[in-house]
Amino acid sequence: MRADDVRRWIAGHEAAAERDRMDARAEGPRPERAIRQALGLIAFAAQLHGWPLPDDVVSRREDERAYETWARLRARLRTR
Repeated sequence: MRADDVRRWIAGHEAAAERDRMDARAEGPRPERAIRQALGLIAFAAQLHGWPLPDDVVSRREDERAYETWARLRARLRTR
């Protein structure tokens, strides 16, 4: 395979990807597909890790930080 062949192959894939994006934009959102995909991801995660899913330490820490920030903001707003 020559370099020109590879470039044409890449260009073809990029053109096909752009066409797919254009078609998706023209079609608009598809809620039923989004829900089906989300439920599929949940089922896949449950299959990999069991149910209920294990606790995510990073997400829990981020949630706690957000709550602490919100609590400080609320306390400041109450004093005014």
